[in-house]
Amino acid sequence: MVLEKSMTFPLSRNEKLGIRNRNLIARNEAILPTNYKLYVKAFTKINHNLVPQIILFMNNYYIWITVLCWCSFFAYWQLMARKVKTSVYAQGKISRIVYLFFVFSSLGVVYIPFFGIGFLGYQVIQAGDFSGIAGALICISGVSFAIWARKTLGENWSAKITLKKEHELIQSGPYKIVRHPIYTGFELMILGPAIVVGELKGFIALGIVFVSHLLKIIKEEELMRQQFPEQYVEYSKRVKRLIPFIF
Repeated sequence: MVLEKSMTFPLSRNEKLGIRNRNLIARNEAILPTNYKLYVKAFTKINHNLVPQIILFMNNYYIWITVLCWCSFFAYWQLMARKVKTSVYAQGKISRIVYLFFVFSSLGVVYIPFFGIGFLGYQVIQAGDFSGIAGALICISGVSFAIWARKTLGENWSAKITLKKEHELIQSGPYKIVRHPIYTGFELMILGPAIVVGELKGFIALGIVFVSHLLKIIKEEELMRQQFPEQYVEYSKRVKRLIPFIF
């Protein structure tokens, strides 16, 4: 059977990006010096899809929305870092360094395409506009929730496990929803880009951050129970740790 007229279908955004990226790579191969071509050839043997993945990643504006969220988060934390009470107790440096190592390593795993090698690059969620919008909104919600919690905590906040002079047990604002809203917001900020990228590595990174926070929470709550023996026990019965009504 012969079709009288060829049928054409509109290309999706990802298909258009794929064509554009293939053309870009072909054009660059024509003008790159020989030694650089050899480097690119050797590099792409690790994962033949890696270079297109990097280009697609850089063209994904949903990822850049989540990057802006993280920039806002760190900028606000830096701005508010000096507005705290004097500490009467603080955690050791080693435990703090270990915690930061796992947190920032997880961020690197989410955002650096190179880590999408082998099973880590397995596509759990199909990348597209729907997952991109959902991930960006989750990340925006996360940074908003974390900043709200930081503002509510005021001078009682500390990056370390700390007991402040005249420390208060805050139970208002986001602290009515969960006991550790900054950590909840932080995890939403990891979940957002993990959904945008859609690869298994992002969800593994989220799991690492979740466990890191859980270990830190155990120590923090032990300190809170010592400082507020009756209040904190009662508070713990009413409000969940990280996930409202669940955990």
